[in-house]
Order: sequence, then C-alpha cells, then structure tokens
Amino acid sequence: TGGTSHYCDGFSVASKLRDKNPNAFHMLSQYPIQYADSGKDCLDYNMEHWRTPIKLNRLGEIIGIYFSSIVRGSRYSASLNGRLLEWYEAYYAFSHLMYTPEFLIEFKLEPGQMVVFDNQRILHGRSGFVLEDGNYRYLELVYLDWDEAWGVEG
Repeated sequence: TGGTSHYCDGFSVASKLRDKNPNAFHMLSQYPIQYADSGKDCLDYNMEHWRTPIKLNRLGEIIGIYFSSIVRGSRYSASLNGRLLEWYEAYYAFSHLMYTPEFLIEFKLEPGQMVVFDNQRILHGRSGFVLEDGNYRYLELVYLDWDEAWGVEG
C-alpha cells in the first residue's frame, strides 16, 4: 500500500516565490550551496558541486531548479555568513509552496507505466509504501543528456 508519486513544476513554484517573497527568491537564486554524494553504482563516485537552488540565466529567467535534500551538503557559501537562518527560511518557503495543492500532482503508477520529465525543472518524489508478501517494487531510472535530445535531426 502507499507509494504514490509526487510531481511539481519547480519553475512555477520559483515564479510564485519571486512574486510572493522576493527576498526568499533572492536568497535561493544568488547564494550557492554544496551538493555532495558518494557511493558505488557501476563504478565508484564522489561528487561535489556548488550551485544555487534556483538557477537563472543572465536575463534573470529561471533555467534550473536544484532542490535535493538527499545530496544537499553541509557547507554553505561564505557570503551567507550571518544570513544562514534567512537562507533556511527561504528554503522552507520554497518547500512549503511546492507541497500546496496549487503545485503538487500526486498519482500512483501502475505496472508497465512510465513517466518522463525534465529533471532540472520537475521536482519529484514518492510517498512511503508497504510491500505485501511476494510483491516488490521495481523502479528503473534512465537519464538523457539534453545535447543528445536536441542533437537529433528530423
């Protein structure tokens, strides 16, 4: 039982945050934080990257959302010195918005179904679930580089 999928358009949430709470939007789009992960999949990996949770282009347009508690590191930009509580309040404001009915879409995938989305725009997760005897949950992840998608002629 359980196991619903959750989806949210991060660009829409960020736009709403920009209108509703400009200071929170500024904190999340101007101050980079650490993202880190390490482990072993088909090879050993140790990733560390610094970026803002809301990525803007030079025109101030939203072009990416990076909002992963799992890989958010524990180090913050020195420019946040004295403003860390303000940053966390901005982070909370964003996360609170994304779980409102205005933005959250929930449904349960049935066997054989798939969903495709832009991982730099769509925030996603799943609710907890309980496996019954003899059942299992199989989730296959596939990543496609945008260069490959945009490079197809036709």
